[in-house]
Amino acid sequence: MSELTERFLQLFTDAERLVAASAQRPDSASQRESFMSNLRDAEKRDSRFKADAGTTLRVCASLRNVLVHERYKARYLAEPRQELVDELQRLIDRLHNPPRVIQHFKCSIREFSEADAIGAVLRYTAEHDFSQVTVRRSGRLELLSANTLQRWLAHHAAAAIIELDATVGDVLQYREPGATEIRFAPRECTLTDAQAAFAGGQSENLLALVITERGRAEEKPLALVTPWDLGALAVLLA
Repeated sequence: MSELTERFLQLFTDAERLVAASAQRPDSASQRESFMSNLRDAEKRDSRFKADAGTTLRVCASLRNVLVHERYKARYLAEPRQELVDELQRLIDRLHNPPRVIQHFKCSIREFSEADAIGAVLRYTAEHDFSQVTVRRSGRLELLSANTLQRWLAHHAAAAIIELDATVGDVLQYREPGATEIRFAPRECTLTDAQAAFAGGQSENLLALVITERGRAEEKPLALVTPWDLGALAVLLA
């Protein structure tokens, strides 16, 4: 057995344990289940195993089966490519120590109050080229989005009366009913978790994923991810 093959098989054994753990099966149960069965359950439970990770692990599983179960004159029929072994190593490193949002998107977030004048908000968004701001109301963090501002402006433009001394609280009354524009996650939130938060039909209105200590709206924001950060997220996860 070559050193490369030995390294690959050792890495795959580590991957098997990680997949079984994410599938939430104890060691005794995981041994009775196939790797592919565990992987399918892990993909349902853990966003780290979706997309490219699942594809890479399936390729590695096929190769592992050939190496372990197939021989010709007591010799291996194949040998892993160096780039595949390196990719498996990177994948396992990410599974053991997944990159977290707070490591890459930590920022200082200004909080407005519902008593602030909307004119101050508009000047702030223009100065920083932001499309939304955060508002602390009754102790909870909320989002004042461009969509809400547009609804407020449209309502008052019809009456030809737009008063910039109107309060943030007044404008927040024009939020789209039922739309979830802000969501919270704890500091352990990974980049993969953040990417998954913006995926799917239920997240079509999500404009801000805010990281706090325990993922609560009453806490201080530590980091922020918006749909405009998805490109950077994809690069970091590549």
